[in-house]
Amino acid sequence: MPAAHPLDLAVIVVYALAMLVLGLYFYFRVETYSDYYDGGRTWGVWIVGCAVAATNIGAGNSMGSVAMAYRDGYSAMWYVTLQALAFIPFAYVACHKIHPLKATTLAEYLESRYQPWLRPISAVALALATFAILPAQIVGGATVLTALIGLDYTTAFLVVGITLILYSALGGMPSVTYGDVYQWGLMLGGFLIGVPVLVSAAGGLSAVLASAPATHQAWWHGATGAWNPPTIAAWLITVVMARFGSQEWYQRIRASKSAEASRRGFILGGLMAAPFGVLTMLVGLAALQQFPTLANPEEAFARSMMSAMPIDLRALMMSAILAAVVTSGESSVNAATALFVNDVLKRLLPGRPDRFYLRLSQVSCAGLGLVALALALNAPRIVAYIRLGFMIRTPVAIAVLVGLYWPRANAAGAAAGIIVGTLAVLGWQNFGDPAAVDPFWIAAPVTLAALVAGSLVTRPRAATA
Repeated sequence: MPAAHPLDLAVIVVYALAMLVLGLYFYFRVETYSDYYDGGRTWGVWIVGCAVAATNIGAGNSMGSVAMAYRDGYSAMWYVTLQALAFIPFAYVACHKIHPLKATTLAEYLESRYQPWLRPISAVALALATFAILPAQIVGGATVLTALIGLDYTTAFLVVGITLILYSALGGMPSVTYGDVYQWGLMLGGFLIGVPVLVSAAGGLSAVLASAPATHQAWWHGATGAWNPPTIAAWLITVVMARFGSQEWYQRIRASKSAEASRRGFILGGLMAAPFGVLTMLVGLAALQQFPTLANPEEAFARSMMSAMPIDLRALMMSAILAAVVTSGESSVNAATALFVNDVLKRLLPGRPDRFYLRLSQVSCAGLGLVALALALNAPRIVAYIRLGFMIRTPVAIAVLVGLYWPRANAAGAAAGIIVGTLAVLGWQNFGDPAAVDPFWIAAPVTLAALVAGSLVTRPRAATA
């Protein structure tokens, strides 16, 4: 692999400084607790669309999906594409229901919809999901820097993690969202320029597709056996459901200037992100052609770029990869902070001035980010962590969706669904997915059955939100 060029180092330094400047700018602009989490509720279609697209293309949908294509072949395309297209049904079903809500977090909404005691249960489940995803984003960034300039993993974690934590903590959701718009431009430009150059260096599109081993050339079956039609179907339903259990997307909807702006923005974001499924699949196959014996497929993206691209384009592509990693990480840490401050600390420290809660949010965001940084040191494969996070969100998502559309649902049923469903996901995962059954096929029906049964056998409560 070629040695790092000074331009590579310059890109990293300029990128980190630019994000920190953005965080400082919004540190002085954000004056209220609500603005820290919803940005004043003024964002239009394009702001929402770019933020949704950028946040969706995180470590899992860049580094992780390339590694999946390296291992599994053509079928890895569905991992990214289905995540992006899942925003379309979500936009039609959720935006007009969620935008009018006054609750800052999903846990707070569940309290208003059901009972106050459900709030801490749902907050814990949502926090588990967020902390399953956030370390994976830091791992992705560390992998880029390790392959790019030879940093050891610990140092790379610190560079990526501290940059992400500081600018997210300083400016909150405005810093995160406008950072996403800037980083979406980097990602779009980098991938649209860089991937064709990489494919051309590997002999062209036909050569890349034809060079894949026969085991990698099936669109519906992965070479490792872990990616197959039932898994792909489960993944589609999981990512649609996970949108309803995601604090990140809940905040994006509430930050929009209208329900229509959020609906159109989510559809736009999904459509813009969907082609990345094909782009990352091609990168994975080209990397397999160049480096057929990589011990760590998570390095496939960075290594292929380092070897095949000229210095100037390589620097652009590396900035695009770093942007992809950071955009999801920043949203995760902001969402975790909203849950921790709004649903835990504000209840322990009631009646304080608005500015106290604003500063408390900034300090808490930095603290939670450091916890995630520590977890990242022991994170497994990127995609494995992200899939687990989505699975844990499924029980909360079902409680939210049923609460929005079924008035008979009550707190006892919602609590039963969230607790039983979360335990089912963790238990099934702990036992190694017996009979190769995806955890979703266990979590979803178990959650729904527990919610419905719990609601029907206990006293009904009409919706209040």
